Amino acid sequence: MAETIGFAILSALAEAGVTAAAGAGAAAASAVGSAALLGASLGGQLLISALTAPKQRDQAQQATLNEAMGARIRIYGRAMVGGKRAFWDARNNNLYQIIMIATDRIDGIEQYWIGDRHISTTEGEAGGATIDYPYLNRIQFEAKLGDKNQAASGIIRLAYPEMWTAAHQLNGIAYVACLFLGVKKEEVSIIYPQGYATVLRFVVRGARVWDTSSTSQDPDNDATWAFSESPALCILDYLRHRDGMRFARSRMDVPSFEAFRAECAEAVARKDGTLEPRYRIGGTYSLLEAPKNVLARMCDTCDAQLVRRPSGLIGIRGGKYVAPLVNISTKNIVTASVTDGVDKLDAYNRMSVSYTDPDNFYGPTELVSREDEASQSRVGQLDTGLDLVMVPSWTQAARLAKIRFDNDNPDWKGTLGTDFSVLDALDQETAQVTFDPVPEIGPMIDAPCRLSSFSIRGDLSGCDVGFASVRPSTYQWDPATEEPPRPTAPTAIQSIDVIQKPIVSIRAERRAIGNGTVGVWAVVTWLASSRADVIPEAQVKLTGSPDTEYRQIGIRADSLSAEAGPLTDTQSFTFRVRFRIGGKFSDWSDTVTLAVTADATAPAVPTYTSATINGNVVTHSFKQSSSANARGIQVFQAVGYGKTLADVVALPTVLAEGPNQSDTTTTPVDVGVYTYGIKSLNGSDVASAAAGPKVIVAASQPGNVTQFPNDLSNAAWIKTGIGQPVAQGTGPDGAQATFLPETATGTATTHTVAYKATGLVSGAKVRAIWGLKAAGRSAGRIDLLNSGGTGNGDYARIAFDLTAGTITVGVVSGTTFSGVTATIQRVSADFWLLIVTANTSASAGTSGVLAIEDRLNLGSGGATISYAGDTTKGLLAWACSLAPVT
Repeated sequence: MAETIGFAILSALAEAGVTAAAGAGAAAASAVGSAALLGASLGGQLLISALTAPKQRDQAQQATLNEAMGARIRIYGRAMVGGKRAFWDARNNNLYQIIMIATDRIDGIEQYWIGDRHISTTEGEAGGATIDYPYLNRIQFEAKLGDKNQAASGIIRLAYPEMWTAAHQLNGIAYVACLFLGVKKEEVSIIYPQGYATVLRFVVRGARVWDTSSTSQDPDNDATWAFSESPALCILDYLRHRDGMRFARSRMDVPSFEAFRAECAEAVARKDGTLEPRYRIGGTYSLLEAPKNVLARMCDTCDAQLVRRPSGLIGIRGGKYVAPLVNISTKNIVTASVTDGVDKLDAYNRMSVSYTDPDNFYGPTELVSREDEASQSRVGQLDTGLDLVMVPSWTQAARLAKIRFDNDNPDWKGTLGTDFSVLDALDQETAQVTFDPVPEIGPMIDAPCRLSSFSIRGDLSGCDVGFASVRPSTYQWDPATEEPPRPTAPTAIQSIDVIQKPIVSIRAERRAIGNGTVGVWAVVTWLASSRADVIPEAQVKLTGSPDTEYRQIGIRADSLSAEAGPLTDTQSFTFRVRFRIGGKFSDWSDTVTLAVTADATAPAVPTYTSATINGNVVTHSFKQSSSANARGIQVFQAVGYGKTLADVVALPTVLAEGPNQSDTTTTPVDVGVYTYGIKSLNGSDVASAAAGPKVIVAASQPGNVTQFPNDLSNAAWIKTGIGQPVAQGTGPDGAQATFLPETATGTATTHTVAYKATGLVSGAKVRAIWGLKAAGRSAGRIDLLNSGGTGNGDYARIAFDLTAGTITVGVVSGTTFSGVTATIQRVSADFWLLIVTANTSASAGTSGVLAIEDRLNLGSGGATISYAGDTTKGLLAWACSLAPVT
């Protein structure tokens, strides 16, 4: 019928010759038939965007009602909903319910609410048992999302097998089956204070819709669709849906919906720096509502207009400012009825705004009113309201309120009588209207405008169009200056958290476990919580292992302690405890540790027969104690001069030795002084007092290339300014010591003794050791020199002072030596070990063989090496060696 009318108007215009005479452009003339339809729409007869029916909130959407034939609802975006009870019965002291949420498939149930509390469940979105106090395991949910072939409720089938079968699928209906377990009478007021009327609500992701931008989705197969909060996609779905407008997809201008979808998805900044989509949608509609009311509510979320395009297809536009492409100028205007702004009778200057706030239980929430104070001072306060029922964001609501306020209060509005050129503007969002009835004073109107109505005069002499100006600034948004304060939402009742972590202590309990064997149990105790409804959890792991190794241990009947055992003897275990209330937990307690000791009685002291050194190995001879519980021997060691048994620490190896058993064991040593003791251990590693001490001085090193380390009188040692060396006493290990006297001279000279070692591998690390005792002289210098071939002249110099007990690396010359280090150790009351290490260059020797002179320079104090000698003075040398080391 509409098409027939369009063709009739087109024929009439053609017969009247309007196409040329009225000055219409070619594009306008070719579109007259379709434009006539569009014009009728603009007049309010066919254009869907002109719907202005009242938009009342459905306050019952979150209620749970008993209705024999309740209205069905559908959900777009996110919403908090109650539902209609389709089943309600008590059996075996339990209450069973089925609450129908929505017709058609929903995407999921994000949250379960009991009263004003969000409750955690064991199976997440699928439901399961409640795990928050006081509902712990008292309520069970089973979610069904409304699939076309969904299984019947397992909860109801199990309880009512005689009446609820696998055929009771409730296909196409999203619902939740609920089980309320019976509780003790004294618990009813805590768990079910509202009894059978306990309020249940659900935060739901609503309908899955066709995404016009997705190539993987089939527009005619809803199984391929996905959840979306895009108003463009949800409006398109409503226009097509069997429970909406039921228009065929062929009647939709799909590209316009895709363009509008992209517009809705554009990011808009908030004052706090976060971003949100330009437009989102969330809410419900009842199948009993008039479709025009539903569409009006949905279009309000994005300032959308539904229009019939010249092609006859239904399209969508709006939400952003679009600059005009068509101009309606004075030459096209025959008559004009123009108002400067709006008058007092049909305008307002104060707008109260509300939206649906997810943080306010998805309830109506007021924004700060939008006001025109200048208008109020002129004409008084004129009020209106904007209830954005399906808008889930306060900043989105504020932007939409600005758009509505500005567009309802334009700078210019009125009616123009025009020629037919106006037809070029009918498919445009805006047109530039330039009207200058008195050209001499300039245009009265020169602004972008929207056309609000259209009609063709009966005599076909032209058109009458209604218009209202549009400000480009209406669609601009500066969050720093325009964003209103976020409404304060009530704080949701949270699941109760444990305020204080447990305070824990631990003790060992020894218990006989048969055949004379004693086992150890750890008993962990904690102070009672101030809450009676907490459930403790205790865990244990081997000390030092990662936290992932913790395992649960049993709670004792008093609920104030836990125990683990029998534990492995001699091991150490770490314990911790926390409190749980439903799905919430306290912090873990501070950890406590127990070293397991089944036998706490120490055995008697063993006999430490001897400790002897051979090369770099110490052999310990001992006899185990006579105590019946003696099970092992452990060697204890301290390094350094002057140590006692109080300083020794255990070496790792434990020898299995029974009572009265004699044995030996060895320990490796490097150069230095070592103090030893031995202890007897029982089966729980409880040790006796130490036997000893035994002191070992280790002065030799493996690989020594010095032939006579303890006899420097031998000709292998080259002396300069040194008199005849004399054997004089022994070193700390009992080996011979040699006195090195200076020769008397009348002039300054050096006093040195040196050993030239050959055959060392160049590139190796070497270590020189000098055992020295002051004998008239207490200072000097150790030199390492490359004494052969290509490296001749390369050296490292190390100064020492036996009185101060210091040694210092000085000049290192050439390329032979690097990384030189030096240490000094006291090994007796008057003997010192001076230890020098150095890396050698791989290119320092001939054919890879290196010759090194290890030289001792006597000094007269400070850095003085060259001086007149004194035959009564010198150094006592012992354990002097050079060796390659790793």
